[in-house]
Amino acid sequence: MMDNKVAIIGYALDRYASETDLSSEEMGFKVAKRARDHAGVKRFDITSVHGSTMDFFDGVTISNGLIIPAAGGYNIDSTRIQNGCVFAIISACASILSGASQVAVVCSADSVNYDIFKVSNASTDCFFNQPIGVNHLSTYALFSNGYMNKYRISDEDIAAVAAKNYKDGASNPHAHIQTGYSVDDVLKSKMLSTPLREYEVAMRSSCGGGAIFLTSAEMAKNYPRKPIWVTGVGVGTSSINLDEIVDLPALRYASEIAFKTAGIENPVKDIDVIELNNPFSVFELAAYEAMGLCKQGKAVDLLKKGVTQSKGDLPVNPSGGTLCTNAPNSGGLFRAIMAIKHLEKGDGKKGKKKRALVHDSDMSIGMTGDSHALMVLEREV
Repeated sequence: MMDNKVAIIGYALDRYASETDLSSEEMGFKVAKRARDHAGVKRFDITSVHGSTMDFFDGVTISNGLIIPAAGGYNIDSTRIQNGCVFAIISACASILSGASQVAVVCSADSVNYDIFKVSNASTDCFFNQPIGVNHLSTYALFSNGYMNKYRISDEDIAAVAAKNYKDGASNPHAHIQTGYSVDDVLKSKMLSTPLREYEVAMRSSCGGGAIFLTSAEMAKNYPRKPIWVTGVGVGTSSINLDEIVDLPALRYASEIAFKTAGIENPVKDIDVIELNNPFSVFELAAYEAMGLCKQGKAVDLLKKGVTQSKGDLPVNPSGGTLCTNAPNSGGLFRAIMAIKHLEKGDGKKGKKKRALVHDSDMSIGMTGDSHALMVLEREV
């Protein structure tokens, strides 16, 4: 297990929607101020700010130069992560555990509507992939075909994954899409790139933002809220060869490291809820296997038995997941705060510690050279 735990002592999340009247820095200021008040932290207690921003998604060069000061980063250390927010949270944990920071804030926001096809194409290899038009959707489809053919997964199976997410998103007041599409709705939606249909891909970007405050176990005693603890983390990066990533080796590696540092031996028994970045439905099935929830090719059995449903033994994405809230900068904070709220409600399984697993990735720009980050949160240590 991690020798020291990092305490999450406060957070704030804005309601996600299709558009916002706020700029990213205005949104960042809003959620960081609310999170600071929630944590009981004074302005000059903050010793580092960690932002998750990408110029492509913010519509401005060096966008961290705007949101980090808005989050409280004046004349103190700051770190920019051009990836998901779980990577930024891990950066904050490292800063605290090293002694470089005492109170850290992680903040991110999304306020710009962008062309993800152009963005994802520009993010691919400039010599081989960009000229032929490779983008996020084409790589999702290639991955999906490879996985479905290898394990004989049906269209109805992947539609059921999407419907599960939409059903849960419909009851989440923080989610962007609250429509609650059924399996039939998903199967009748427009085919985008075989085998993926419109409702099986996170196509609509979400505007909103979030912030969390973290500190050491010793410093947490100075603040009023009962902490949620970060007890394990893991990060992995894959090859750019799609043939090699159908079984998600980078996610498998990150999971092994996260479980080892958190002292988890059996994730199905030891974890209460998982919040997963699933920008397309097939990925969720593949992730079940990569995270060790079942054997290779058996993910559909978990789904059909109801294990990963919101009322099952191990709910995956009771928030509605990325299909319902697709925020490329701040999505990791959305999932982390959804998991924190779950733990605070005490919805864990009887007779065990309350644990949540939160996942993030840069898959919003496609599956060529994807990276994955996982962290384990605990209500009690």
